[in-house]
Amino acid sequence: VYSLVERRLGVRRFVEAGLRAIGDVAESFGVSSEVKMDPAGLWTVPGGKKLASVGLRIERGVTDHGFSFNICCDLSHFLQFPVCGQSGTVVTSLQEERGVADFSDAQDRTIQSFLKGLP
Repeated sequence: VYSLVERRLGVRRFVEAGLRAIGDVAESFGVSSEVKMDPAGLWTVPGGKKLASVGLRIERGVTDHGFSFNICCDLSHFLQFPVCGQSGTVVTSLQEERGVADFSDAQDRTIQSFLKGLP
């Protein structure tokens, strides 16, 4: 739970900061990316594959749910529905982009990046 009201932070700025924090982690693993807001997510550069998503519920300025960062997961599930309501969107992961690698510290890096990057 994260209070946008306490931090005087708008939804768009919160989403962009969160996606930038994930992008910093992706970059630390050698994957270049960019934040896009329509639809919101983190997309690989080059390639335009979706690496991270946002799913928020905000009630009275307090967030619930959050961000999804594909580190090493079964991507075949994303073939069963249109991602972000758009057919043709390709979803990827750090593992897919970098091949077999050790991502054991990815969770810690992501948490630290969020703590550093969010107001």
